[in-house]
Amino acid sequence: MENKGLVIREKSIVDKRAYDVRLTEKGKAMQPVIIDKLKHWTEILSIGMDKEMVEFIIDNLMLMANNAKIMNRGEPHEES
Repeated sequence: MENKGLVIREKSIVDKRAYDVRLTEKGKAMQPVIIDKLKHWTEILSIGMDKEMVEFIIDNLMLMANNAKIMNRGEPHEES
């Protein structure tokens, strides 16, 4: 994506091991296309599920992704 001019990757000022990645104007222009494709895939993957089940799954996947980010930063994790 960096080679295609969609993102810029720079060394983090805060954490020298990490990179800060942000969208370029070209990348920002692609957002509606990407969002449409994600919606389409979600529709395909959720055939046979009701709206509540799809929302439940997406909410929990987002929670899991956030937990992974927290663990990657080395922050303590709260047990629920």
